[in-house]
Amino acid sequence: MVILSIGLLGIFAMQSRALMDNQDAYLRTQAVFMAYDMSDRIRANSGYWKTANLLTTLTNAEAFDKTGNPKHPFCNAYDPTTVNLATPLASPDVCTAQQMAEYDAYRWLNNVSSILPNGTVDLTHEDDPNTASTAKDIIRLKISWKRANKNFQKKLGSNASYSLDVRL
Repeated sequence: MVILSIGLLGIFAMQSRALMDNQDAYLRTQAVFMAYDMSDRIRANSGYWKTANLLTTLTNAEAFDKTGNPKHPFCNAYDPTTVNLATPLASPDVCTAQQMAEYDAYRWLNNVSSILPNGTVDLTHEDDPNTASTAKDIIRLKISWKRANKNFQKKLGSNASYSLDVRL
């Protein structure tokens, strides 16, 4: 009986750890999906992002959350351009490149903060390490979040992150 109970305790401990590891893997997968989604949005509007002030774009996108709605709700080719087909609201042709970028940043920030625990984002212009150019032709997307697994928090720190470089 003692041997059986010790074995069952070991199985329960392994199951608990597996669940926490699974949650961390899920969060990382979500971060990867969101980073690639934003990289596609950046490439679709690369003319704006090449010269954009990234901090201003993110700050404008963050301001949308205070009202609960984005200023430009239909400035994206991925979203429907009408609520009622008889009454068109806007289309990607009407929106400026800046409005599309701000809306894309709004969607990205909203997704990261709602899906990842303590999720944060960062965008920076970087030099291309494969060329001698200093044109800052790369945008680095970085997503950070809080780990679910307490064992990893002790060993690796409480936050995890994922970075993706987007070549413009």
